[in-house]
Amino acid sequence: MLRIAFALALDLVLLALLPLRLVRRWRAAPEGAWLEVKIDGGLTEVARRVPFWQRRHQPVALHSLRRVLAAVRADTRVTGVLFRIDALRVGSARATSLRDLLLALRAAGKKVAVYLPHGGGTLATYVASAADQVLLGPETHLDLTGFAIEATYLRGVLDRAGIEPEVFAKGRFKTAGEFLEKKSMSDAQREAVRAAITSKLVVITGGPGVGKTTIIRGIVKILAYKKARIALCAPTGRAAKRLSESCSYFAQTIHRLLKYDPQDHDFTHHAANPIEADLVVVDETSMLDVPLAFHLLNAIPPTASVVLVGDVDQLPSVGPGNFLRDVIDSGIAPVIRLNQIFRQHHRSQIVVNAHRVNEGKLPENSAATPMLAMARDLTGDEDSPPADPEAGRPGECAAAAPSANGLSTASDFHLLPADSPEAAVRRIVKLVSDEIPRAFQFDPIEEIQVMAPMHRGVCGVENLNRELQAALNPKRADPKFRLHRDGVIPEIERFGRLYRIGDKVMQIRNNYDKDVFNGDLGRVVAIDRDAAKLSVRVDERLVEYEFTDLDELLPAYAISIHKSQGSEYPVVVIPILTQHYVMLQRNLLYTAITRGKKLVVVVGAAKALAIAVRNDKTAQRYGMLKARLMERDGKG
Repeated sequence: MLRIAFALALDLVLLALLPLRLVRRWRAAPEGAWLEVKIDGGLTEVARRVPFWQRRHQPVALHSLRRVLAAVRADTRVTGVLFRIDALRVGSARATSLRDLLLALRAAGKKVAVYLPHGGGTLATYVASAADQVLLGPETHLDLTGFAIEATYLRGVLDRAGIEPEVFAKGRFKTAGEFLEKKSMSDAQREAVRAAITSKLVVITGGPGVGKTTIIRGIVKILAYKKARIALCAPTGRAAKRLSESCSYFAQTIHRLLKYDPQDHDFTHHAANPIEADLVVVDETSMLDVPLAFHLLNAIPPTASVVLVGDVDQLPSVGPGNFLRDVIDSGIAPVIRLNQIFRQHHRSQIVVNAHRVNEGKLPENSAATPMLAMARDLTGDEDSPPADPEAGRPGECAAAAPSANGLSTASDFHLLPADSPEAAVRRIVKLVSDEIPRAFQFDPIEEIQVMAPMHRGVCGVENLNRELQAALNPKRADPKFRLHRDGVIPEIERFGRLYRIGDKVMQIRNNYDKDVFNGDLGRVVAIDRDAAKLSVRVDERLVEYEFTDLDELLPAYAISIHKSQGSEYPVVVIPILTQHYVMLQRNLLYTAITRGKKLVVVVGAAKALAIAVRNDKTAQRYGMLKARLMERDGKG
């Protein structure tokens, strides 16, 4: 009884004084301050209701942590965050959520360190692998049980801790990264890493599943161990985010790397003020146009090395020129071409079919379909072997029979016929709103992306967005908005487009004032008619738009294939019809297929599919870059 009374009195004092003390400390925080987050025990998604005398001991709530760290990312006084993990008793899902918060901090330019005073178990080590630095208490250890199984996320964590492990007592390794890379890299990939480290300029190109990301990861690990200054960048925010997540290393857009000044409409870094880097790695270089490439290369110091990574067979940049193709064809730098599909990707029909299309062959379906048979007849493709009955998602039952709607969970690639544009639209709406979520448990808005070759037409981006919006986010009453007019979800129409709370939208041009960039996806979360503003949640941030600015924000249930460059989506649905004739090109279909990670569904006409696979004549781009590069290299 006395203990309860003491705890009650202590809590009353703390509850009264703690907010004032925290506010005072926060306001008095000096420049370059570090924030410490202590985690000891479990994590909850939201704060649980507990008796107030126990609140000092309740688990950390991820929801609260997200809000605090969002403020930290925007606070220029805070240099970094130290996570002290005394114990972590959570499942893998919440450990992944915590790790994502660390990556978000690094993506915002904050330093992240993890202190493990008592060592780390499997999940603590997983979380720590996202930090810039890992600190261990004296006489502690990291749990490497199942070392080979955990190789996908343990890479680099021992390097950052600065230790030399003895793995299974079979020999010492200088770094854990070297051990893991030796176990997982092919000879061709090791050769590419060596070329990247020893050459001033190198190009690495190849299709999906050939290990480009593994090479970047290997380069980063080796040079980071040597304390080299590394800059990872990509043309778009989504591509940079994907690069950062796959390499567990900070990556940013080229514009952010060069520090674009919206007031002067110019870059802060240039030949007279180069970036500080020993190595610059540019991913998704096929998207890089000539003007931006000029600014980037102009800002790289002469002492630095450059690695250009991309798939030269994808669509060229939206902007002028064909930079990656011209650099390769000029012969000014060594080019590493990767074409070996790795074992883990062989069972993915997405990867196999992307390579088939790129070679001018028809894709294969998990089961013979009238659409595929007709396309074979039209192209005379005799090189298509019977579909592999065992092809499908790794770990899934390959013998699963197709459902009545033509989808089979045994395959990650499907060809579904539609005899008219109207029929294709109806089928796509049904696939996205019902069939795919029911068969594969994907979220229809967050995880499924429709990509069309053209904007106009019955099966174009604009009409598909209207139909999908009506199916996925219709005008309806909602108790949350019972005080708003007739209780209907708020909406606004501008520039001939309807915006409704809950809609999926895309930013279509760079806006440096709002810190949003071309291709960024978000969800509409608020519409304020009185203030004439619309709010969109982009990743973890809230971005406000004046109604007059909505011309740079488009509905994104469906997007053009060109807009998908540099991005990946769990599920991709692609309409392909003869009405798209002018855009039916091999590299367009190839690019669309490579955007899907877990499932690709092509809906349309066999004739259109045959035309696209057969047509390898891309629009000619006329420029002098290749000739000038050859001339300067003495080859012209």
